[in-house]
Amino acid sequence: MLIQENYVDNCYQKEAYMAVYSYPILAMLGPEDWPHSDFDSIFLPTTSHAWF
Repeated sequence: MLIQENYVDNCYQKEAYMAVYSYPILAMLGPEDWPHSDFDSIFLPTTSHAWF
């Protein structure tokens, strides 16, 4: 007889899930509050696909 606990890692158990999410998830600051960088901005690549 197969026992599920022998094949599923502990991180997938309900107790682990409840422990991770027992703390409140705080709101993130908006982009205007992020630290500024001296590096160039990152832009999305342009696409050349016929279906776009």
